[in-house]
Amino acid sequence: MKKFIQQQANKDNFYKFFKFILGGLMGYAINLTITFTLADVFLWHYIIAYSLGLGASILFNFIFALRVIFKINSHRFRIFVSYLSVVLLFFIMNLGTVKFLTESFQLNYKLVIIVVTGFFLALKYLIYDNFIFRDNNKS
Repeated sequence: MKKFIQQQANKDNFYKFFKFILGGLMGYAINLTITFTLADVFLWHYIIAYSLGLGASILFNFIFALRVIFKINSHRFRIFVSYLSVVLLFFIMNLGTVKFLTESFQLNYKLVIIVVTGFFLALKYLIYDNFIFRDNNKS
């Protein structure tokens, strides 16, 4: 465990984590832009608009992670399937954790969302870096 922590706590990983956060913010902006444009300007139903915005954000985040953060050039389809599985898993974990903490402890949902999102952000990065976007062709 100590070796794993030392491997994660280096300059390259901090730089990758920064790019991970930057990519997430850009994906979030894409999601909101598409959602609000379709819902408020074109008067689409908000669920349809949000679904399209979320889909575009997920696709953007995958491409950004593949090419900019982790720089993987092989096994793209396998990685994409794994990525979608992790996205779904974290979606369920986020919702469940937010619902549990908010309702069980009568906490403010906004505060809970911020804390839970931050916690899962770091965990998601570690899973992506060590399992999903691992290029087995690199030494």
